[in-house]
Amino acid sequence: MSKLVLVISYVFPPAAYVGVHRTLKYCKYLGEVGWRPIVITIDPRGVGVQDERLNDELPPEVEVFRTRDIDPAKWRASRSRRKPREEPAASTQATEAPLPRSARTTGALSRAKQFVLRALLQSPDSHIFWVPFAFFRGVRVLMTRRIDVIYSSSPPHSSHLAAWLLSKCFRVPHVADFRDPWFVEGSRRAVAASSGVFTGLQATLKRCVVANAAKIVSVSAGERNDLLAELPGLHPSRVEVITNGYDPDDFSDTPTPMPSDGRFTITHAGTLYPGVGREFFDAIEQLASTRHELSQRLRVNLLGTFAPEYQGVIDRLSRLGVVRDLGFQPHRTALGWTRNSDVLLILIGGSFFLPSHVPAKTFEYLSLGKPILAVAQPGDLTDILKESGLGVTVPPRDVPGLATAILNLYSGLRSGQLALQPNWAYISRFERRRLAHTLAGVLDQVAAGRQAKYAGQAAQGAR
Repeated sequence: MSKLVLVISYVFPPAAYVGVHRTLKYCKYLGEVGWRPIVITIDPRGVGVQDERLNDELPPEVEVFRTRDIDPAKWRASRSRRKPREEPAASTQATEAPLPRSARTTGALSRAKQFVLRALLQSPDSHIFWVPFAFFRGVRVLMTRRIDVIYSSSPPHSSHLAAWLLSKCFRVPHVADFRDPWFVEGSRRAVAASSGVFTGLQATLKRCVVANAAKIVSVSAGERNDLLAELPGLHPSRVEVITNGYDPDDFSDTPTPMPSDGRFTITHAGTLYPGVGREFFDAIEQLASTRHELSQRLRVNLLGTFAPEYQGVIDRLSRLGVVRDLGFQPHRTALGWTRNSDVLLILIGGSFFLPSHVPAKTFEYLSLGKPILAVAQPGDLTDILKESGLGVTVPPRDVPGLATAILNLYSGLRSGQLALQPNWAYISRFERRRLAHTLAGVLDQVAAGRQAKYAGQAAQGAR
């Protein structure tokens, strides 16, 4: 008989966010090793980006319970899109008179409004109001099923709060999976500016979740080390590393994009965050202006959204026919574009990401066996790329070095003498099926610990 794991994940198909795939693949493959997931997630009607094909990957025995969700961030965004009312013109006459009582009252109300807004968005995030919906649905499941382990995935980190409450109430062990770190006061990366009340609250909530969890899962060795350094009382044996990965099934029926016309094609899939990749576009502009032959044969595909700071340079390079902004693409379509490219691109320069960060797309890139050009500081990503045999890494802000790397890739691919050989024995470690089996081992260990604990208590009670 299969053991049951209650999966609490805010992001889940048909939502098409990048974080969906980790939990989806666990649900797809855990049944092979004796675990049947029961999922609690949100009703997708309010999700802006969806891909219904993702639901097709779920085995029929996986039950999915969907709940309501109240997200203050969406409410705030909808209000900000409304046209603001016109304000009366300010008087040009200077005055030294004290502020009237009404103005002082308005100021106090504004401060109170900002305090409430921070409470809604930073306790620990704007999805805090999903916690009661997830909790009460979890209560119904736990009262009618014999759940062996509760598993939660974040971000949003509010998901862990629902799992923590259920674990405490029903004495079921909890496994907390951090797809991204939960940055709080005391974390390696500074948190956003906020009042001490909310940074302290987040730190307290995180400590409660971590202290209660039977196991914590990080997605890189560096993020595990960062967590252990932040919480010295956390025993290393309680923190596991399970990376992200790739699923060969995802490449079985990828659509074929428009032909590359024989161009040397570099593709970046995913969001371009602020400050992470300006040097790449500077290098491309430099090559376009100094290497006429290359500029006529070079094509850069951008799949996904990008920060406004890149708009100007992308527009200029688009007019030259070098850059093609393709916007958001469904997962399988994006895989088709990457599969049809010569070089795959990762941009995590600057200070937005820590050296421990490894983008999820890295592993799908690896599975294609193509050269991977990365702008990154030394860390987990550069280690993985080096071991894979496919990486060409350039440090941040090195525009000349990046231009040289692009030229070398172009020349090497054109001449057939590119000295990059994929290490398939290493790359195969990141198959989603194998990673799901690794998670099953963690769940087995946690479930066995629970059984041993209660067997010991029963033996003491019989004396």
